[in-house]
Amino acid sequence: ALEKIDKKYIIERDEHLSLFDGLPTSKKLNMLTERKNLPIEMHQTVWEQKQKATRSVIDEEMGIDIPKQKMLKDLRDMGYQICVASNSVRESVKMMLIRKGLLENVDFFLSNQDVNRPKPHSEIYLRCMLKAGVAPSETLIIEDSHVGRKAALDSGAHLCPVRNDSDTTFD
Repeated sequence: ALEKIDKKYIIERDEHLSLFDGLPTSKKLNMLTERKNLPIEMHQTVWEQKQKATRSVIDEEMGIDIPKQKMLKDLRDMGYQICVASNSVRESVKMMLIRKGLLENVDFFLSNQDVNRPKPHSEIYLRCMLKAGVAPSETLIIEDSHVGRKAALDSGAHLCPVRNDSDTTFD
């Protein structure tokens, strides 16, 4: 069904980075309907295909990340709690953490399915802090997307902005 979708619905890279990056797929689909007249009846098909493509990328391209495993283990050994707050669906977050070998060093994770208002709203970070039993002043959020950074700042926590995964190091 997707091969029949008009090219006018394609999100170019600069458009993705400036408007769509970090948003849940459902929000992106609503934006495509508003901005580019994507028919609402296509939302479910596009959402399903996107999830399928995400699972495929995770399965085919993600592998164990030994430096990140060590970093998270060292942080936990120092007494830090590690929480993941993602605008992805729960299944995708869990699969990514498993494929990278990180799940065992994560205290818990929340997905866009665990909140009423996904990023850029701060709800997901506030829920993480409540679950971890910490105050915003005790929290450091490492974030790579514009919407995630807005959510982090609105939560009152400390923000460490990164461009991508390779920027995230122990130092």
